[in-house]
Formats: sequence, C-alpha cells, structure tokens
Amino acid sequence: MPNNCGFTMWGPYLSYGENSSTEMRISWETEHYIFNRKLNYGRNKDCSIVEELEYKSPQKHHCVILTDLKPQTKYYYKISTGNRARDDEIHHFWTGPTYGNTMSDSKPEDAQIDSKFDYEFCVL
Repeated sequence: MPNNCGFTMWGPYLSYGENSSTEMRISWETEHYIFNRKLNYGRNKDCSIVEELEYKSPQKHHCVILTDLKPQTKYYYKISTGNRARDDEIHHFWTGPTYGNTMSDSKPEDAQIDSKFDYEFCVL
C-alpha cells in the first residue's frame, strides 16, 4: 500500500552481507520508478554518513550495501528516495559478532536479543 512519499509498504528489509560482523544490506521498493536514492546512517541518531546513488535508468527496487561497519555495533539509518524522505522514522540494526564470538559472549548492555526466536537472513 503506497503512502504519500511514493513508497510502498515493502521494506526496509535487512540482510547481512558476506561478513555479518561488518556488512549489512538494506532493501526497499518504491511505488514509482525513480532516478536516485539516498540512505543516511551512523552510530548516532543524526545518521551523518550518506550513501547516495543516481541511477542511469529509473528503478523501483533499491538496495544499499554498507561495508566496513564495526562488529556488534548498533547503527541507525533513514531512507530518502527522489527528493523526499521516506518518513521521519529512524530505523536501526545491529551488526553481528566477530568470528569466534557470539552475541551472548559479549552482548552490549542495551542489545535487545530475544532467544526464543530463531532469525534467518538471506543474501540477495
């Protein structure tokens, strides 16, 4: 269902990259074909790092692959597409632990992990 910013209710969706401790993929779909998209992210809610791309031909499906992230770290992000922000909501995700560690070995104090759920991520 579209909203007034041209987005469908599809996304954003997260999936870990090749290295779950340092990469994250963020995907979403727009109602209309557009020529550019922008994702602001960072370890603070100000989302000061910008990943921006202008397409050669208009797209509806958008995916940003963030690399060189810090393991077991909370990141915040917000999406802009075209000239409009997706919404005022700031989303967040956690990167995975480094190889050989588990989140339970060194879980950050404010990590909200529910052990009764089994999460599965697919790589696009």
